Amino acid sequence: MKKVISLLVIVLAVASTHAKEGGNGGGAHFCPNSIELYDFFEGSNPLLHKINIWVPDISISKEKYLELALANVRRDQPLLYPALRKEVDNILAIPENELVLPIEIPRVNDADIPFVKNGCEYIQVGNWNTRFGRLFFSETYYKAMNSMNQAGLILHEAVYYLARTYGGATNSDNVRKFVAQSFSDETVDTSVVSGITSVYSNGICEVKLEVITNNQNLGYNLSLSIGKESIEVNSPNSVKNFQLSCESIFQNNLWVSWNFQGGNTKRVDGITYNIYINNTVGASVSYGRKDIERALQSTGGKNSGSKRIKVNKFGDE
Repeated sequence: MKKVISLLVIVLAVASTHAKEGGNGGGAHFCPNSIELYDFFEGSNPLLHKINIWVPDISISKEKYLELALANVRRDQPLLYPALRKEVDNILAIPENELVLPIEIPRVNDADIPFVKNGCEYIQVGNWNTRFGRLFFSETYYKAMNSMNQAGLILHEAVYYLARTYGGATNSDNVRKFVAQSFSDETVDTSVVSGITSVYSNGICEVKLEVITNNQNLGYNLSLSIGKESIEVNSPNSVKNFQLSCESIFQNNLWVSWNFQGGNTKRVDGITYNIYINNTVGASVSYGRKDIERALQSTGGKNSGSKRIKVNKFGDE
């Protein structure tokens, strides 16, 4: 680590110190023996946000850290989660040799940096270059970061992209606090996109209802409905796409209704239905053969009912 930090000092000494416009990106608090995402330094500082950020664990991968942070966002800002999940996945899909490059990135004027410790510097690690539509990480600094800091940088870039695109953000100040909260056990209550429904087209979410069975000949009829939308399951795999108000999905509990009618239950192996919200699984519910048999037998071969789905928790209730 000392060799890496020594190289950082040399590179930093010859790098340009002039801030330039040209993009947006995350930075780090760099000291002779350490490097930390500035979101974490600022967020945890007792003179600033005072957020109790997680202690880094080198045994946890950046991918796992991202899942933990996104789970916090999903819990506290469910309307933002689908769009943020998508942007994080987009960044992770970039080949490393196209994302992490042996380059120096001039400082970008998009952050109100309150201070750094004596003997330390603020350095630019990432840049989402607006002119080329590309995200770059400086290899020297990125690879010197631990997995939690790398995950934080990726989340920073994803959140900041949404904040700029849909919230009109011109600086990363709220984004940095949002990222710090996401990597803690505290509530993620910082707003990064005002009017979150603008993340979607006029507040409308794309919904896909998918029903999967293991039977070629079902031996029963099944229909499922969400609100006013329904799907008749007449083949082993049925799909229906429709649109619903994002607020109705995330702020209210959805009721999924079903209707079984007759059939030879010995040919029923079970069914699973998945609800996708903007290409993200919002809920997944399975019924086994015994569940279906009980449903059919209890009413002489006919059964209907409903099940409440709390999509804001992304799970079956």
